[in-house]
Amino acid sequence: MKAMALFLERQEAAQAEMDSVLGTNDPAYGEEDKLPYFKAVLCECFRWQTVVPLSFPHVTNQDLQYNGYKIPQGTVILANVWGILHDLKIYGSNADNFDPERWLKRDERGWQWDNDLPDLYHLSFGFGTR
Repeated sequence: MKAMALFLERQEAAQAEMDSVLGTNDPAYGEEDKLPYFKAVLCECFRWQTVVPLSFPHVTNQDLQYNGYKIPQGTVILANVWGILHDLKIYGSNADNFDPERWLKRDERGWQWDNDLPDLYHLSFGFGTR
C-alpha cells in the first residue's frame, strides 16, 4: 500500500499492463507470466519494505559449522531479512529505492521477467516450516 501511494506512476504502469492483457476479465491462477510488470511490482513491494526487519528466531538442533564458525546446538539464530533484501551486491547501488524494473528487462516485446536476480523477495515471509 505504501509503495502504491508513493509511486503512482508504478501503480499506473501495472494497471495499464493488466488492462491491456486482461481487458475486463479477472486474472486467473497461473497468468502472472503474462503480467511481468505487475509481478515485478509485487516482488519489489515484498523486497523494499519488509513487515519486520528480522526473521523469527530459530534454534539449532545440533552443532553446526558455517564458514569456519562453530555454532553450538541450542544457539538462537535470527536472519537479517531487511539486510538481505537490501544487499548492494545483489540489488545494486539503488537497493534502497523502490524500483520494479530491477526484476525486468525491456526488449521489442516490452517488459520481460529477468531471472538474473535471485528470488529472495519471499524472505519477507520468513523461513522454515509452518
